[in-house]
Amino acid sequence: MLLSLLLGALVVAPQQTDTTINVTTGTRLEVSNPGGEINVRVWERNAVQVKARHSSRTFVTIKSHGSVLEVSSDAQRGPANIVDYDLMVPSWMPISLDGMYSDMNIDGTKAEVKVETLNGNIVVKGGTGTLKLSSVQGSIVVEGARGRLELNSVSEGIRVTDAEGDITAETISGALEFVRVRSKSVEAGTLSGEILYDGTFQDGGLYSFVSHSGDIMLGVPEASSASFNIATLDGVVENLFPVQALEHPTRRRTTFRVGAGSARVDIESFNGNVRVGRPGQLTVEHDEDDDDNN
Repeated sequence: MLLSLLLGALVVAPQQTDTTINVTTGTRLEVSNPGGEINVRVWERNAVQVKARHSSRTFVTIKSHGSVLEVSSDAQRGPANIVDYDLMVPSWMPISLDGMYSDMNIDGTKAEVKVETLNGNIVVKGGTGTLKLSSVQGSIVVEGARGRLELNSVSEGIRVTDAEGDITAETISGALEFVRVRSKSVEAGTLSGEILYDGTFQDGGLYSFVSHSGDIMLGVPEASSASFNIATLDGVVENLFPVQALEHPTRRRTTFRVGAGSARVDIESFNGNVRVGRPGQLTVEHDEDDDDNN
């Protein structure tokens, strides 16, 4: 009997918060969530709709001060429980999301985005201005962004597709993939993951790709104008199409040019191989476990 009473006291019924707040142009949305999903989509209204699923001991707080709309959670006793958010926002609204054990999904925004999570995946479709995305134990996916990308993951990969703008991306053990990217400045580094860049090399652009033990693969469009400076310690350099050598290759360094050589491309891999081919010719080999989880 006593055990039944104790178990009954621990049971919390699911609750839902559903409210809409009108906002003015220039308002910034900030959401903090210790655990649970945050899904953000856009609509044509100058308003923010907050739908949240949580336990009865947890409540959602919405505060507006100045040009910031804050959404957070708390509990009557102890820390806030898991909260899953579904948010509708204007496409012009800048977004800042912060979480510990939270997956973050943003779809359709035309504004700046900042996302930080300790353990969770980040997916952003759209975004302009600056996108700062960081996850310690989670992957990062960006599609269709137009602006500067600052991306950081420790143990998972980063994938950018159909994006335009300067890119800085770092990870420790994940792969870095850039497909159909138009950028004049790319800095990409990983300790043990592979790097694939399948985008444009713009005149006067600067591109840097560094991996300690992973392979580096570049898809170079036919009409490119770029000079390639490749350094490896134990890796092999493989060109899958004819290039114009600028100097005789040595054991550790290879330099060649495509077209007039306007863009500068620096590549370093300690133990990985470097392959240069045509767009779509090279791919990253994902682990089978990763494929099963996707």
